Amino acid sequence: MKNWLKLLLFYLLAMLVIGFVLQTTYKNLRVNILTQRTETQKIAYSSVLQSNKILADTFYHEVLNQEKILALVHKIVHSEGDEQIIQRGLLYRALSATYQRSKKNVVKILHFHFPDNRSLLRFHLPQNVGDDLTDIRPAIALVNSSLLPVHGYEPGRYINGYRHVYPLLYHGEHIGSVEVSNPYRKIYHKVQQLETAQQTQFVFFQKKQGGLEKSFAENELYYVANEIHPDFIRSKYISELFQDQEQKEEIPTEIHNLFAQLKNNPRVQKNMSQGVAFNLSVTNNNKSFSVVFHPVADISYEKSGYLIGFTSEPNIEKLADQFLIYFLLTGTVLLAILIYRASLQSTLEEKKKTEEALKAIYDNKLTGMVTLDAEGFYKQINRQWEVMTGYSRDELLTMNFRDLSYPDEQLQTPIIERLAENVDQQTFQREKRYIRKDGSVFWGELSGTGLYDHHRRLIGMVGIITDTTDRKSAQASLLEANTIINRSPAVAFLWRNEDGWPVDYVSGNVEMLFGYSSLDFRSGKVRYLELIHADDQERVTGEVVSNSQKRTQNTFTHKPYRILTQNGEVKWVNDTTYMRRNPSGEITHYEGVVYDITELKQVENELFENKMHLEDLINEQTKDLENKVDTLETKTGQLEKSEQALIHLVEDVNESRAELQSLNSKYAAINTELKEFAYIVSHDLKAPLRAISQLTHWIAEDYANAFDEDGRMQMDLILQRVKRMDSLIEGILRYSRIGQIRGKMERIDLNELIAELVASIAPPETIQISIANELPVVYLDTLRVGQLFQNLIENAIKYMDKDKGVVEINCTKEENFWQFTISDNGPGISKKYHDKIFQIFQTLSPRDENESTGIGLALVKKIVSIYGGEIWVEAEEGHGTTFFFTLPDKEITDEKH
Repeated sequence: MKNWLKLLLFYLLAMLVIGFVLQTTYKNLRVNILTQRTETQKIAYSSVLQSNKILADTFYHEVLNQEKILALVHKIVHSEGDEQIIQRGLLYRALSATYQRSKKNVVKILHFHFPDNRSLLRFHLPQNVGDDLTDIRPAIALVNSSLLPVHGYEPGRYINGYRHVYPLLYHGEHIGSVEVSNPYRKIYHKVQQLETAQQTQFVFFQKKQGGLEKSFAENELYYVANEIHPDFIRSKYISELFQDQEQKEEIPTEIHNLFAQLKNNPRVQKNMSQGVAFNLSVTNNNKSFSVVFHPVADISYEKSGYLIGFTSEPNIEKLADQFLIYFLLTGTVLLAILIYRASLQSTLEEKKKTEEALKAIYDNKLTGMVTLDAEGFYKQINRQWEVMTGYSRDELLTMNFRDLSYPDEQLQTPIIERLAENVDQQTFQREKRYIRKDGSVFWGELSGTGLYDHHRRLIGMVGIITDTTDRKSAQASLLEANTIINRSPAVAFLWRNEDGWPVDYVSGNVEMLFGYSSLDFRSGKVRYLELIHADDQERVTGEVVSNSQKRTQNTFTHKPYRILTQNGEVKWVNDTTYMRRNPSGEITHYEGVVYDITELKQVENELFENKMHLEDLINEQTKDLENKVDTLETKTGQLEKSEQALIHLVEDVNESRAELQSLNSKYAAINTELKEFAYIVSHDLKAPLRAISQLTHWIAEDYANAFDEDGRMQMDLILQRVKRMDSLIEGILRYSRIGQIRGKMERIDLNELIAELVASIAPPETIQISIANELPVVYLDTLRVGQLFQNLIENAIKYMDKDKGVVEINCTKEENFWQFTISDNGPGISKKYHDKIFQIFQTLSPRDENESTGIGLALVKKIVSIYGGEIWVEAEEGHGTTFFFTLPDKEITDEKH
């Protein structure tokens, strides 16, 4: 009897230990399942967000941040009434087709905003415009104030979204912002569609505090409150606003039933209040679920919600049943051991338990797992491969792996044969297409290992297949975006911020502009800086350095400059550059869009000759008219002497009027003829100049060793004269156009204008430019006023002869006008030249000493005279110079001048 008591006591103690071990193992396995589920969802969510950001950035840079689109937004911002409606329609039409094509994979919400945060154009509600978004959409206000992109979650008035908001700049002017976003519901639906999360039901709860509290109070019918936590709400599907299947969220009943359990769970209430990530396992109706809580931060990094993943976990249920079976089975085995002393039976039971555990892990792998024999027939399949292919286990066990391969790939050498032929390559990896039972196709990445016997003969293969269809789709979208870039007339560059600006990327259409292939640039064979015309290299480099030092600026546009193509042709280009910075604010890359404006420059040059010919004809006609006026005055004096003379005078006046009318008609015809003539003559002058310049460069290069010092000086002199002639033509063209071009009369803050001019001129560090007092606000043409101040400031800088130069700008208010002075401590001007300097083509120093066209001050005088002002100079030789000029203090319209 004592032996039986000992046996029973040993049995009970052993069962107690076994139960504790099994219980601990069960808990650890359940924790591992929850941890794996959490990590899987976290990786899937991060992948979707990263892919979504890449697509949004590509759509912004390659579709929205373009000259045509920015020009339309600029017109909308600066127009009103019907004109603004028309421009909005043009913007909608320009992007509608691209938006429709991109809705599925790239962008669901395309929304433009004014700089003051009002809605400019919604593509999902194009007629809804003008509402203030400052309070309800902080991301938009943040972008419009900082001029930096913002990415992240943000609640909306009705629909939550994952926002990508970008600033819009047009030639340096802030014209608003644009949102390229997706409803947040679409984000986690994409996560759910990934292979790693297909069995998970996602539900999003957001805080009703903060920015959402006002919207929740005003639109309470669109939300469900307090389903899990009193501080969190869930959005309903809004059928009135979005007739779209992607917006529907049908939550299964079994998930709804879990809400009540979570609402009464103290751990859930505490952790959600603190905004931490956590997971737990719950059971409902004998079904186990893993529940993963992912906190979601908004653009201000505040925890604004939770993305909760509910996953049915039959593995946990099976584990519980299995461990109960293991416990009972172990008890039975142990009892049998104690009674029959059969150690062999215990060994067999342990082996069976191990095989069942391995089988459970194999069947519950989140990727497809298969085992093939040496002929390629399926011998073992896990549950995930059944889900991925649509075939049942029994069907797959009768099939060969080639039966699921895409037809084009069936002709390739079978993997089994390759493993048999090359026993040293026991592993492999390959991406291929598979056909599901329903006929649909998916991409999979196959990783396999050959199985060999002790004679190194292939007996089978183990393979793991991961669904890569979404990755392939994203690659196709990026390829399509690259095709759009290559078809555009503009060339896209990505330069590293290093010496010479080495090229990391350039679009394929670069060869049309430069003659060099994209490989020539990316390999370093061709350096971009070396293709910039020698006369423009210093200026372009200076503009890059100057703009790179502005920490609050990310985009700038170069003044037009020249480049040299592969065949030696000179072309003019425009270049808009975006500075890419790292988190520390340091510039790592420059993104540039370069496009050809050579034809435009040729048209501008041709205008010069037209204007010159026109002014000659005008002067001739003016002299003729003056002669006739003199004749009329003589005849008027004769009226006092004779009535008959009066009659003749009247007849002469009538005759003169007819002649004057005829002359006016001729003048209009001549004016048209001269405009056409100016284009032709300007082109004919510039063409031989370019030819002379190019030939001179070739001669200097080809016969460099044949020239002595004097010969080289003569060649440099020829190039200097050609450059001077080119500058002279450009200066005359500007002089002739100043009276014709009438810009928009607008409010000009001269303090801001002078600051921008000084920044663009970039004076040497030895010259200080200052404003003595507060400058006024005037209502004039920005272009003309800018030329006026720029020419006078540049004139002072050009002739400065002091080691420490000083240029001072001052202003005083007179009765009906403002009097401005620009003074410097330079070499001064002799009094005998005070009137001469305002005449066109007049310079005071030899042209070889200081390159000057003699047009700058003549241009200044003409601008001042257009506004009815006066200009004069006070200076003594060796004691600096002061220029005085006046401008009106009221708005001047085109009719007045």
